[in-house]
Amino acid sequence: MKKLIFVLIMILTIPALFAQTVDSIKPGKEEGSVDRKWLKKTIKNGIPENIVFIDVRSDMEHEDDPAPNAKNVPVNLFIEDNGCELFLEQIPGDKYVIFVCPYGPRAEESYFNLKDPVEDGGCGYTGNNIFWNDGKVKFKESGIVIK
Repeated sequence: MKKLIFVLIMILTIPALFAQTVDSIKPGKEEGSVDRKWLKKTIKNGIPENIVFIDVRSDMEHEDDPAPNAKNVPVNLFIEDNGCELFLEQIPGDKYVIFVCPYGPRAEESYFNLKDPVEDGGCGYTGNNIFWNDGKVKFKESGIVIK
């Protein structure tokens, strides 16, 4: 019985020992951006458990060219009456979030829509866990590829 309990404990804990996480995000040159070379290297062998990619393309683009390792939250949610609330519901507070789109502009727009003060039409998000990728991204069935 003790052996069985030991084996069960090992089965449940060993994956956690090998789980990849990052301590921080290396910033890029632009405000809120992530360093593309660092990101490409970081996700080469899998996305760390404490990073979430948010694909800000439209629903149709995401359906036509899905990325299974990215959550789709279209940037056009911000034009809805409660757009900030809808978008913020998708942001996990305990993980780093990186907004992605094919070339960067919509990812940047999402970042600044969240960060800009409410009086300037933004959401006033004060968390320091969101970033945007300012480079080319390919969306493949196997996942996101940073170029």
